[in-house]
Amino acid sequence: MMRILLVSPYNDKLRAGQYLSPPLGIYRIASYIRSKFSTNDVSIDVLDPNIEGIDELYRRAEETRYDIVGFSLLYTTYEFDLKIISRIRELSPASLLIAGGQGAVFTIRYLLKNTPLQVICKGFGEFALEQMIPRIIKARGDKSRMNLSTLDGIKGLAYEVEGKMTFTGFREPYTSEDFSKISLSIDFKQIPFEKYWSHMESFYSDEHLEMMCNDNMLRTIRLVTSSHCPRKCAFCSSTNFLDSPGRPHPPLMLSPEDILTLTRNAVSAHPSVTAIYYCDDDFLQDKERILELTHRIKADSKLKNLNYFCLGRIDNVRPDILKEMRSAGFKFIIYGIESFSNRLLKEMNKGVAGPDPSGKTIELLRETISSGLTPLMNLILFYPTSNKSDVVDTIEKATLMVAAGARVTVYPLVEYYPGSRIAYDNSFSRSYKSVMISDLKSAFIPEYVLPADSEISSLAKDAMELRKEVLQEIILKHNWKGVAPHPIYSLALFVATYRLMKINYNHITSLIDELMRPSYSLQQSKEDNMKTLVSS
Repeated sequence: MMRILLVSPYNDKLRAGQYLSPPLGIYRIASYIRSKFSTNDVSIDVLDPNIEGIDELYRRAEETRYDIVGFSLLYTTYEFDLKIISRIRELSPASLLIAGGQGAVFTIRYLLKNTPLQVICKGFGEFALEQMIPRIIKARGDKSRMNLSTLDGIKGLAYEVEGKMTFTGFREPYTSEDFSKISLSIDFKQIPFEKYWSHMESFYSDEHLEMMCNDNMLRTIRLVTSSHCPRKCAFCSSTNFLDSPGRPHPPLMLSPEDILTLTRNAVSAHPSVTAIYYCDDDFLQDKERILELTHRIKADSKLKNLNYFCLGRIDNVRPDILKEMRSAGFKFIIYGIESFSNRLLKEMNKGVAGPDPSGKTIELLRETISSGLTPLMNLILFYPTSNKSDVVDTIEKATLMVAAGARVTVYPLVEYYPGSRIAYDNSFSRSYKSVMISDLKSAFIPEYVLPADSEISSLAKDAMELRKEVLQEIILKHNWKGVAPHPIYSLALFVATYRLMKINYNHITSLIDELMRPSYSLQQSKEDNMKTLVSS
């Protein structure tokens, strides 16, 4: 029997507002492979060290000595994942180590030369692994290490033999049928969502969830309903994940019927679920798809009482869509707002139409709140080309919208993601962090793309440090227990920035005080602020 282990990205701590959830990508691969091979021929395990623990991962690797160990890599978790890969090689020296995911496909040469990884897979790992398994079974005569030339002809693989890297070439673009096939293969009974929910219930209090507008939504199942976003914002890498040279890959989207089937399968396997997260980079891009889905959710007795949330582009918002979404149980939409500076929005390639995109954004955020949905704004405060006016504009308008009922996640700087357009723009400086690949080997990898203006760059660095002090002041003032509430964590960065810029921030601290009130007062405050916003 061939034994395969798939390992989740590992992060030793969550950011404010983050939720630990199952690594759906590798569970999907495992389900697909189980559907294609007899259990007598192939055994495939999934292990998430975030839940099971690093020691359990190492114990399993050493005792089982898997034929293949596959890693799903994220660039944000490199510093942990690379060390894990090195340790697995020591514990299971005969295993074939392979990797895929957004943290792997844009750094192929680096990984093959600097880590024990032997094969990198570009694209959906299901199809590549399906082709690899029979070849490896056939060629397993050499127990010490498989001859990698066995993989020749399987498109989308990279490996190194005697110091020379081989890439087997790009496969033909995936089809919607391909995406549907792998998505609907997921066996939700194999995914221990309850373990993750229990873990997060010990992390976030009821008060914390209510403040984030996430009450009754912690028991969430995430469902991937499209492959990627085609808009190609400058800081995004996922938009290029499936591309080949000169041939951008079209986005693949599940049909409403497929989405319903996926949702029903998930709910049937985990009946205590309270919310569904449709993880689609732009769930709002197809109006007819949304309307058909919401109508069918409302007609389904098992689905109509759940809570739903999704990702969407703000410029795809329509009042009639929002109304239908709310009536179907949607509570939350995560918007990639990024900035309230029109100049920066253009430089980011956000593509929001009209002469005043930030004004249009505020109008549509109002529409979202008025419909009964909570918008969560993702923002980048110190974009590489930011000036002081851009920073102030974003802080003021974001604060106004939070006061009206929106929520906000603020990324101080552009995070460096290989594969994004901005990652290869050498006109910007980068900050680096040290990464331990093994106990004896370390490396420096880019972490942030820094503002070009040295004054703004220093402001960003100082504000990120000062935020720690501001948060401590807030926690002590309100006698808060546990981690800082997510909206407060973001607003604290605004306070820190204004304190350094010597700008009055009383309106932000007043908003923080309002948010820290008991829920009945908080709701009344939201309604009053929204009335003021609409009248203005």
